[in-house]
Amino acid sequence: AGGNSQSLNGSYNFPFKKLAIYKSDGYVTSNATFSVDDTLFFIKGSFITKSTNELTLKLNSKVVGASDSSHVQGPAKKIGNTAFIFPTGANNSYRPIEMSAPSTTTSEFTGEYVEDSVTINTVQRDSSLGFLIRDKYWKLNRNTGSSQVYITLSWDSLNALVDTFVNVASWNGSQWNNLGKGNVYGNKTSGSITSTSVATSYNEFIL
Repeated sequence: AGGNSQSLNGSYNFPFKKLAIYKSDGYVTSNATFSVDDTLFFIKGSFITKSTNELTLKLNSKVVGASDSSHVQGPAKKIGNTAFIFPTGANNSYRPIEMSAPSTTTSEFTGEYVEDSVTINTVQRDSSLGFLIRDKYWKLNRNTGSSQVYITLSWDSLNALVDTFVNVASWNGSQWNNLGKGNVYGNKTSGSITSTSVATSYNEFIL
């Protein structure tokens, strides 16, 4: 808590049972790994993580309160066999990626939201796909296990769509694959979509 930016430093893992971030100003940068066993509360302010200094949500842990003003900027890892919404975002925008329940308690997935200005790899795509929103995308890596999960992506007023003719697509290393259009909730301004197929490649995901 507090009005100044803070950091977690050290060459070891910080294990928390419950952890809350409530920064009236600033953020918390992770220069070490840290984990949460029970509940991670987002009130205000964001955690900034890196692949070498990431946040791990343990088996049966949960996240409460993630929003535009409070989320993870960088990767977050989840262990377990429950469906999970990764509390990811960037530049004061909460952009979560959700996965269905993995099949084993030892499954590990890492989620992250990325913004860049490069619209690459958009030509190599399944013929059923049209325009790809590649400058804003999600990463979901399967670190441990062989579970295949359904993916849910969302949008909001800051990232509104032209229409709701959307699908979920994943990059398989050589082209974008169409994972289909399952349940769609909301409208052009705010909503979410779930893939009709489980992902077989775990790398980049886009609308």
